[in-house]
Amino acid sequence: MAEKSRILEAWIMVEHLSEGDIKVNDKSLYKFSDGDFHGLLKNAVARQLTEKRKKGSKKSGGIIVYLDIFEFREVVVFLREKYRLETPPEEPRVGNKFGLAVCFDEDLNFMKDMTFFTESEYIRLKKEIPDESVFSAFEEELKTELEQSFEKPEDAADYAPVFNDAMAKLIGRIGTSPEKCRFRVLKNLESDAVNLHSFFIGDLETAKKTDTDNLNDYLFGYSGKRVDLDSKNSSPKFAPSLFEDILRPKNYPLGRFPSCTKFSLSLMQQTAVNLSAGYDDRKIRSVNGPPGTGKTTLLKDIFAELVVRQAACMAEMSERKIVGGEKTRYFNNASIGELPDEIAENGIVVASSNNGAVQNIVKELPLIKDIDEGLIGELKEADYFMKLSNSKLSSKWVENEKGRREEVLICEETDEPDKYWGLFSLEGGRSENMANIITNVKHICKMLESEYDSDPEVYSQFRKDCEAVKKLREQAAAFADECGKVLRDSAVLREHLAASGMSADTSDMPKMLADVRERRRGLGGKITQLSSMLSTMKDTKPGIFAPAAKKREYNDTVNETNSLLLAAMKEDETLAKTEKELEAFTQSAALLEKQKSEKGIKPLDMSIGYDELQLSNPWFGEEYRIAQSRLFISALRVRKQFLAENVKNLKAAVNIWHNQKTHIENKRLIKAAWNWINLAIPVISSTFASFSRMCANLERDTLGHLFVDEAGQAVPQAAVGAVLRSRNVMVVGDPSQIKPVLTLDGSVLKMLGRHFGVSEKYLSENASAQTLVDQASRYGFYYDENKAEDSWIGIPLWVHRRCGYPMFTISNRISYHDMMVQGKEYNGRTGWFDVRGNANDKYVSEQGDFLAEKLAAMMRDDPEIGDKTVKDKVYIISPFANVAYMLAQRLRSIGFTRFDEKSHKATNVGTIHTFQGKEADIVFMVLGADSKSKGASKWAVDEPNMMNVAATRAKKEFYIVGDMSLYKSLGSDVADETAAVMRKYAKDHPDLYDSKVSFAAEPSEPVPAEKEKPAEKPRLSGRVVSVRDGRQSKYAQIKGSDGQDYTVNETVYDATPNASEVIKVGAEVTFRPLKKSGKYFYVDSVEKA
Repeated sequence: MAEKSRILEAWIMVEHLSEGDIKVNDKSLYKFSDGDFHGLLKNAVARQLTEKRKKGSKKSGGIIVYLDIFEFREVVVFLREKYRLETPPEEPRVGNKFGLAVCFDEDLNFMKDMTFFTESEYIRLKKEIPDESVFSAFEEELKTELEQSFEKPEDAADYAPVFNDAMAKLIGRIGTSPEKCRFRVLKNLESDAVNLHSFFIGDLETAKKTDTDNLNDYLFGYSGKRVDLDSKNSSPKFAPSLFEDILRPKNYPLGRFPSCTKFSLSLMQQTAVNLSAGYDDRKIRSVNGPPGTGKTTLLKDIFAELVVRQAACMAEMSERKIVGGEKTRYFNNASIGELPDEIAENGIVVASSNNGAVQNIVKELPLIKDIDEGLIGELKEADYFMKLSNSKLSSKWVENEKGRREEVLICEETDEPDKYWGLFSLEGGRSENMANIITNVKHICKMLESEYDSDPEVYSQFRKDCEAVKKLREQAAAFADECGKVLRDSAVLREHLAASGMSADTSDMPKMLADVRERRRGLGGKITQLSSMLSTMKDTKPGIFAPAAKKREYNDTVNETNSLLLAAMKEDETLAKTEKELEAFTQSAALLEKQKSEKGIKPLDMSIGYDELQLSNPWFGEEYRIAQSRLFISALRVRKQFLAENVKNLKAAVNIWHNQKTHIENKRLIKAAWNWINLAIPVISSTFASFSRMCANLERDTLGHLFVDEAGQAVPQAAVGAVLRSRNVMVVGDPSQIKPVLTLDGSVLKMLGRHFGVSEKYLSENASAQTLVDQASRYGFYYDENKAEDSWIGIPLWVHRRCGYPMFTISNRISYHDMMVQGKEYNGRTGWFDVRGNANDKYVSEQGDFLAEKLAAMMRDDPEIGDKTVKDKVYIISPFANVAYMLAQRLRSIGFTRFDEKSHKATNVGTIHTFQGKEADIVFMVLGADSKSKGASKWAVDEPNMMNVAATRAKKEFYIVGDMSLYKSLGSDVADETAAVMRKYAKDHPDLYDSKVSFAAEPSEPVPAEKEKPAEKPRLSGRVVSVRDGRQSKYAQIKGSDGQDYTVNETVYDATPNASEVIKVGAEVTFRPLKKSGKYFYVDSVEKA
């Protein structure tokens, strides 16, 4: 098997193992019952579909029956036992899966193509990992048998017994029971069946048959010579000439997002933007941005440049009304025009595995509060559908006077009419999001037809604005050339100075010029004196009869004086030349200094200190940034006018997109429709999970620019479909922060890697979309001086602007080799609270009690900490899920914990995944664990990711709560470096360090071995009275020996070894009770009595 196939097959297997997730307590699921299956399902269809269907509507619904629901942990445990794999310190969170999904339409006709057997069920029952061909053959054979079993007799009345018999035999065949089955009624069987196959398998299968440059680079990396962007002048890899070339004024973009014009990008941000704007001619690259280094900021500027490029193409077109042709006919004589490739190739799509990242970027882009105050008026005046962006848009179908149904568009005002400046970006992906985009485009069409006043002059105005920006760029280029000339002249001058016996230091030109002139004055006197002496000597020349000795003496004196005179004259000539050069150099330097001062321009000087260099941005001042921003605004005017001239194409795009099935044989139409939709909504985002559905009918290389946000959190297979559809790919992220969320632990992934013959580059806990595109990037950075392969990353960003000290120092030291530069000088507070105790599943109750007391005091001093109407001021983070859960419950008792209304999960207490992309003034990192769980504690600090994320969530204060002696004993660089930074900070800023533990958990000297250890909190005994299916796992009720009812929640159930044996109905158990939370009493551990 070829390497590409092995990689894709391995990813397909991993995705198969992720299929079949089901939450048994989902309200949309119905329980199965024994007996009349046909009657049960038929009645459900009648209640949910038939009775609610509008007259004349087509039947599109159906039923999915989920058979043999089981805990996925069974499969994970089997794989570990079969391949002798170690159990990780922290188990991945896994829930329930179904074994088989059987689909029926509304008339209970069997739907073979939608019936689905999970690979997890295959492994569970067959006790082996199948090849894809073996599994596919098995599934096809099963579906064929079911097709025969559920075949309808000619007389439909006879179908019920046939159906019931087939269902009973199927349940028996796979060894399950009705109690382990559920069913769901779907309004649209095709679009609503979302938990069947993996979101990515279809694209992975397509990738097997597809070759694109970007896909091949994604899989196999860049094979050419890499370019190391090392900007540290103390490094042996320092490459000043490289930066001098990339940062030439001609390489700067013409467009810029209209954020505050006082601030420029940092050196490496600008380098990344210039590379993306065309300096790097490759189509795939990555940016590695540590926390707070402005990844979103640079993306905004790249988006702005792409919008400007599209407008430039529109402005130069001789005929802007685009007409379709025979090949793009979509209905009768109606056809859609195709956007010119120069416009389509600059479309923008943002994708991420992180739903929050997808939402945040599209919500942030059009915010007025982030626009420069001096440009808000112009941006509002340009009016890129500002009213629509601040309204609630919808539509409804009504019957008109002629009895025909027509769609009425509804635009409702909101409470924030000035929140957004325009309809620049929307979330796509899911079907409801795409429906919202289509509704927005319909409103755009209506506004263009009924309210917009056409203004063709915007094209000529844009060209003028563009020329104005180009002129400024040309002036900067001329200035850069002058600077280069001055530098070259300076080098020549230093040579002349050295030849003149003078200092080659040109830093103080006025003094040097004064010294030269002083020397020339001295030489002038000397030359005059020597010339006078020679004149006098002529009068005293010995006569013809003078003694020979006197003649010789005279000649020697004359020759010596002549030699001195010639030497002085030669030196004066050299100094005269030097004086002229100094005067010219001083004049040029003074002129440049004046220009720099007047325009706020700084030339690129790679010799300055590292920190100063990183904070700099050469060649352009605020004048250019304002002109760039205005050109972006001008481009929006052009875009709106162009859409107005092509509103028929926009309406055609809506029609085609809504009826894609009709045009499936001519995907050129669907591509044309997408390009118009993406032109109307310049930035469309999607999660990877929804990407393949959104782009189901878009083929290879059809999208313009793909930007992947938080790429370090995306498993590598998630991005395959997006990459193969995109002509340009840029990923941004940071592998040193949160890793991808996995349902399989690292040892299982390695085992699968060995099974398929692929390396950990593709299957491991560290593999991500970011790491693969890093390898595909020509431009990047080697952390290692010897250029070790695993030290290569993409284009690095180094200026951090989020956290004060020492949070910045901790992050920089443990994760970034001290390469980051502080852009926010602020001294925060820190401390390590050394709290110890016995751990139960890593949770140390003494640490929870200490934190509760600490936070209670803080809340008394600052009531906003506990005010749930105010943004979070404090986050509590732990490496361990159980510690986070127990802390959330403990801190709930003091009114600190906040919960999401929908998921009911804690939002201010959690593991690092809860807080990615978030920040708060104060963060507590609760390490948990004790000496008995040393393996877990070592896992928590084995790699810097978790400590890095925790420290960089804190803007002002960062504290650690944990057993200091335990973590110092691990030999962990992460723990040791963090503690060392804190110690030094305590020494330098004793007033900003707090480690005081003033309650019963305060650590004492180690207890001698012969003394008894402190007793654990008293445990109670009881009997398990019920075990039920929860959202992700199971939960149980215990009747305690004190007569009280106690709840074992899902987290505690999952954390209990051999839970299915220990926590079963009738079992006698012991447990540790917690304080009452709400109306329930909970427990934090359960053991066999």
